[in-house]
Amino acid sequence: MDSLRVAVLQMVSGDDLDHNLAQAEALLRQAAAEGAELALLPEYFYLMPVDERARVALAAPVDDHPLLAWVQGLARELGVWILAGTLPLASHEPGKMHNSSLLIDPQGQLASRYDKLHLFGFCTGQEQYDEAATMTPGREVVSHPLPWGVLRIGICYDLRFPELFRLDPAPDFIALPAAFTHTTGLAHWELLLRARAVENLAFVFASAQGGHHPGGRRTFGHSMIIDPWGRILAQVEEGQALAIAGLAAAKPLVIATDATYPPFEMVDSSGKLGGFEVDLAYALCAAMKTECEVINQPWDALLPGLQVRKYDAIMSSMNITDERRQKVDFSQVYYMMQNRFVGRSDKAADFADDPAHFKGKVIAVQEGTPQDNFVTARYGEVAKIKRYVNAQSPMLDLQSGRADYTFGNMVQLKVGFLDKEMGKQFAFVGPQFNGTQDKILGEGVAVALRKHDDKLKARFDAAIESVKADGTFNTLLKKYQLEDLL
Repeated sequence: MDSLRVAVLQMVSGDDLDHNLAQAEALLRQAAAEGAELALLPEYFYLMPVDERARVALAAPVDDHPLLAWVQGLARELGVWILAGTLPLASHEPGKMHNSSLLIDPQGQLASRYDKLHLFGFCTGQEQYDEAATMTPGREVVSHPLPWGVLRIGICYDLRFPELFRLDPAPDFIALPAAFTHTTGLAHWELLLRARAVENLAFVFASAQGGHHPGGRRTFGHSMIIDPWGRILAQVEEGQALAIAGLAAAKPLVIATDATYPPFEMVDSSGKLGGFEVDLAYALCAAMKTECEVINQPWDALLPGLQVRKYDAIMSSMNITDERRQKVDFSQVYYMMQNRFVGRSDKAADFADDPAHFKGKVIAVQEGTPQDNFVTARYGEVAKIKRYVNAQSPMLDLQSGRADYTFGNMVQLKVGFLDKEMGKQFAFVGPQFNGTQDKILGEGVAVALRKHDDKLKARFDAAIESVKADGTFNTLLKKYQLEDLL
């Protein structure tokens, strides 16, 4: 995550619309003057009346709403992202409205709309609230990809429903404009906000009403910005004010690899990760001017781990395929993988690339790879395909005689098998294959990224172009003797 300066605005709105808007504008201008790139207004910033129906009277369609147009004009003028707390939008139910949080970009365009899902009801005898009497609940969970990460939007009472924030895509930020009552806020507000931050490893931005309002209502305030460790970075307790904080990258960029694929990724005798792609990963991070960490993960856990945000990217000789594109996005290609069969050298002359030759033969491959898909599609009906979770096991089966052939990346087979003592009786057999000849073998090797992580993709693309242009890529090819094999 790049640095972000964010402001949460706390108000004590009353029943005078024009006065409330003037106060909101003053806070927004102050936030922009102090360098905020994202500013969040509280729930009901425009009106806190005695009679809740006064808000319903202001409801209008989203494409023709004067209050929305007012916020859009300020966002455009100030050049900041604004979360317009909540505004009353027209509902299909007579006498009701949607209580909606609207995200406006710095060009003044409506970027996202969230209609409050969970409607608050509370009665102590002295206090009584029934949002369902004047509101229609929303139907959808809403996320928006900000330039700094994914924002999940909730409103006030939504805070009590943790499952709202756990759904994919996992949020980097949680926005919670609110008008929490003083009674419930005193007991649970900070506790729940910090819990949502910790359990989602996300920053929480809570902009609240904080004071006494017409009709005797009192709100809790305590607008705050919380980091993924649950630490409060900035806070306003009561009254009208803003809290502002700069959020730096909370952790290094984490890149996962399966270190069973020399010379691309491997573990040396001291336990240190190394190899062409490990070195390339650090070179790309240097080009991006980003601290990073490369970690070792089993092959079959790579994609699931990326999707649940265990790490940020994968660099593990992962070929782009249609099946993988359904799960993740990819950077531009940084090399095209060449593939070939390996079999016993004394039987190389007998090899034929046709189904008749493979009838009854055993082919050992790494499970879930394009090579697995290729041999299964071509020979699966006549040969026995043995699949393994790592790249070394197919070679061991070939050496022991439990397999007739293995099929894979030529570099990995040469360095990890044929050049070693265990591979002395074996050789490449048959032609080379790559994705340009058969799409099932993939479009090329690239960095795998979470879906819609467009900003990180752009950074990796630029870094790949940079290391190729400045000679770093070729230097790594020579270091690992890969010039003729990629």
